Amino acid sequence: MIGSVIEVRGDDIYVVSGSKERGRIDIGTFVRIGSTVGVVIDYLNSVRDELLPYMSTPYRERYVPYEREYDTLQYIVLGIGCPSQHGIEPPLMIRVGEEVVQLTDEEVIQLHRRFGAFYVGENIHRIGREAIMKILSKLENLLPERKEEIKAMRKLIKSHFSSGKSSSI
Repeated sequence: MIGSVIEVRGDDIYVVSGSKERGRIDIGTFVRIGSTVGVVIDYLNSVRDELLPYMSTPYRERYVPYEREYDTLQYIVLGIGCPSQHGIEPPLMIRVGEEVVQLTDEEVIQLHRRFGAFYVGENIHRIGREAIMKILSKLENLLPERKEEIKAMRKLIKSHFSSGKSSSI
């Protein structure tokens, strides 16, 4: 288990809280929340750890204790949908508190062999370049037989983002 849903931001965006003890999971990691499959597209952190060394000690001591659950990591998950015999159905209603588990490599392979990576094109404006590139790298490692297809997707994504059409959540 990675963690649990702590916030639902619409039909298909979820904030997931996980313990730092388990370690940080990578952007592009595929997860399951109930019967909904999703992918981690970003981290959420209101205290930027890399800035803490530059804060004066009194300010840091005042600032850090107010950080909500400082020992947790928070992830933004995009709900891809619910795999079924008829294709990918829209994500089901996710509730705060639901457990989030990481998909195995075999589950990711089966999902993409059957349905492809349709969600990348449909959500290009919401996912962001960094997350898409990490997703494609993961898929390239898991699906070597689709290397040329993934290479073409990567080229299309790079041209899309270099043309200034990008924004993410």
